[in-house]
Amino acid sequence: MRLFGIREVETLESWLSDLNKNAKLSFITMIQFALENCIKCVLNALPGEKGFKKFSKSSLRLIEVTNIGDNEAKHQILLVPAWIRNTLHAAGIHRYSSKTVTVGGVSYVFEKNQRFSCASWSHLFHALQHVLDIYEEMLCSPIVSSVEKIDIA
Repeated sequence: MRLFGIREVETLESWLSDLNKNAKLSFITMIQFALENCIKCVLNALPGEKGFKKFSKSSLRLIEVTNIGDNEAKHQILLVPAWIRNTLHAAGIHRYSSKTVTVGGVSYVFEKNQRFSCASWSHLFHALQHVLDIYEEMLCSPIVSSVEKIDIA
């Protein structure tokens, strides 16, 4: 407590709670930025393809191009971390249309203008585990594997 100039346990609890919220937001933001950049760079490297400004369009297009199947369900799963990030940026309130996405048996419920309750560290890691499985499918697909070089942005 001395290290942070805190004298009361209640202040420490509040400080640690804020630190945890900021760490989660930073974590999901940086991970999502990297994933969004990855998809755009991969699309740009494929013959006749170009990444879109919106992640939702680029991610759907890469799912289609790589022909990994189950397009809509996998696309919804890829969007979950982006929606979590956006919700955390909005003080934990989901501002867009209501939706529920089931990821590996866990339902992520986004209710318009409601506090989001699926942003624990466990939820983040669970969603990202399934997201990375989809990225592996796409990046190991024959069309992506055949690319000699992918420039990073």
